[in-house]
Amino acid sequence: MKTLLITVTFLLTISIIIKGQTYNLNSTKFKVGDKYVPRPNILFDFGKWSIKPENYSLIDSIANFLIENSNLKIEIGYHLDYPRDPKSSIMLDMKRTQSISDYLISKGVSRERLLSKGYGNFLPYKVDSVTALKYKFFTNGQVLNEEFIKTLSNLDEKETANMLNRRAEFIITSININKTK
Repeated sequence: MKTLLITVTFLLTISIIIKGQTYNLNSTKFKVGDKYVPRPNILFDFGKWSIKPENYSLIDSIANFLIENSNLKIEIGYHLDYPRDPKSSIMLDMKRTQSISDYLISKGVSRERLLSKGYGNFLPYKVDSVTALKYKFFTNGQVLNEEFIKTLSNLDEKETANMLNRRAEFIITSININKTK
């Protein structure tokens, strides 16, 4: 029964992610499933989940955005690259998303508006048009899964793909249209 519940939750989350568009911290119109992927992203030291000081200003901006848009509930998702053990990578991702969540709460965002999820390497990054223009060895829509990364011609390209897979995403899970600022 527990496995069935986890599977259903995972499938529902994937359906929300697939439907959404991207937003930025200046956006004013949203729908459920929209996501924000910071660039540069929130990165952690290897095997650690403590927020690095250089990430504070970015996460402060996210906190301000969430305080300003108090009608939004979000999922904080973290993803890793493929060369890791799937079980341990999900545990590490959960600790990282909880660190981000705790920091946002310390800045005044309500705990009830945040959901933390670790994805490990199960949802590889899908190259968008901006990334394809920046990195000529990727094409728009390319999924950076293990099979694709192994076909890349050199270590720099492989590390770029893995770097893109290591990411935090902030996905809108609900919008309370009755809530005012």
